[in-house]
Amino acid sequence: MGRFGRHSAVISSDDVRNFCVLEHYYSVPYNAIAEKIKAKMSLEEFQEMWEDAFNAVVKDFDMKLAKLWDDMLKKIQKDGFHVEAGQSGGLTTAEILTSYVEFGYEDVSCIKHSFNSLYEMANSNSEALRRLIKKFDKQTGMMTQSVRMLPRLYGASFTIGQEYLASIMDSLDLLLVDADDDDLSIGSTKSIASNNDTTAQMADELEWLRDNASKEMTKEDLESIVAHRGFHNNNDQIHNRPLENTLSSFEQIWTAGISLCECDIAMTRDGKIVMAHDETFERLALIEGSDINAKSVSDLTLRELLSLNLKSGNRPPLLIDCLRSAVTIGDHAKLVIEVKPGNKEIVNPLVQLFQKHEVMLNHVAVVMSFDAIVIQRVKAQFKEAFSEPFSGPRDRRSLGVRSGNSLMQMRAMYRSSQRLLQTNQVIEEGKADVYRKPEVKNRRKYIESVSYALGDLAFGNEAPDLPYFLLLTQVAPSDKFYSVSVKDLSPLFDVVRKYDIDGVYIEYEPEMLDPNYQQSIIELSEFCKVGVWMFAHLHPDCISICRRLRNECGVSFVNTDYVPDFFWK
Repeated sequence: MGRFGRHSAVISSDDVRNFCVLEHYYSVPYNAIAEKIKAKMSLEEFQEMWEDAFNAVVKDFDMKLAKLWDDMLKKIQKDGFHVEAGQSGGLTTAEILTSYVEFGYEDVSCIKHSFNSLYEMANSNSEALRRLIKKFDKQTGMMTQSVRMLPRLYGASFTIGQEYLASIMDSLDLLLVDADDDDLSIGSTKSIASNNDTTAQMADELEWLRDNASKEMTKEDLESIVAHRGFHNNNDQIHNRPLENTLSSFEQIWTAGISLCECDIAMTRDGKIVMAHDETFERLALIEGSDINAKSVSDLTLRELLSLNLKSGNRPPLLIDCLRSAVTIGDHAKLVIEVKPGNKEIVNPLVQLFQKHEVMLNHVAVVMSFDAIVIQRVKAQFKEAFSEPFSGPRDRRSLGVRSGNSLMQMRAMYRSSQRLLQTNQVIEEGKADVYRKPEVKNRRKYIESVSYALGDLAFGNEAPDLPYFLLLTQVAPSDKFYSVSVKDLSPLFDVVRKYDIDGVYIEYEPEMLDPNYQQSIIELSEFCKVGVWMFAHLHPDCISICRRLRNECGVSFVNTDYVPDFFWK
């Protein structure tokens, strides 16, 4: 089977079809016709098979496209959309898409994927039919079929409709961005500090952090000590510190000049990546006994997430919310992201997020997991997506993103440049720890400068620096996770090689600083990247231990909860 034959077979396979809206796509039987051409089929037989395939593609494409619009129109009509008085009917595609997104349907991403799947099949079928013409003419040594059939192919609905579908998908992307920025901007997840900065305890804690960061921490401390779930209270209290994994918990660390915040991510049912450590939000929820609190994060929708108030009064932030803050605060602000074991479904959306907003990748230092298979997959997909230098929009069709410079993409590029100028102006005129938003007269047309200052498309001549991909381990024996002790770290060398990862993030043990065992962690640190995690309730969480691990053992990252006596133990 030739290269395109294999590609065609993959494109038509079930694993890339979208069954949210459309049930089945017709695929040109490229390999069957190609084999007959190779066996010197007659002109009449070729014309008949090609015409049959061409007509089937036209019929299937037109029917599927009409069904997509029909489904959307019926839904918005059913849910109360009416043409305003004085306006005529005959809604434009833009009006339909805008209405559909603004109604907030949970299947918007499903509709977008259906458009994308139709685009992929139209593109694949168009290319298959073109290649068959080329193959037959090459076999006969004449161009008769090219002259006869190519005009029909290039004028067919499924060929000229590809750019149309690309513009529809770009429109959906921009509408979803606008909707996210309206509903999910930094303003809608206000930091606790901005709400409670008059309370003495909050002010004292923040002053304590900033004063010690500037006076007691060296440059090496600021770049290697990781704030575990941000600056938070280990007892889930909010009287003096922000709640864990919230915007304010990260922002207070970053604006103090400290670089690294560890966070935990999960994915909602409709594909949003949210900050969440536990399987549910019961521990952190403001209102006890709510059905939403008891739901698994993976079963929540974005709409449900917006209605979920944490003890701080804020909703749980999305990963992109926190990355927007990092971009605004400065180059030093970075996340150490933990992916929960078994969460393979989050890998593609995570890569897609950074492909769409590539500059955000500069604000991720580490991606880690207790699951070796998951972290192996994460690294492999990041390498595939970002390892090759490129110029212009990357071809990202394998992840459901179109390539090429459509009108919508060029508009997006212009909008991105304008947002970047706005953000630069805000940063230059403001202070490092003050966020100011320019006056906005038309909120729907203005995207918060913080949100996408980095652009809707990624450009550049060099591939971005990737984060380190590390495997988390623990000391206690476990059937689920890798268990190792500093007394014998030799298995980790094989693990790093086997899974082709960058290193490990191991649990702290006092023996790490014992001369009898210290050499083993030094050798591991020379072989790969090593981080050490600690819990304040279990381990001696203090700056002196962090420094010894870094300076004596070669460790790159050390977690801390910034306990009250962190600087003085």
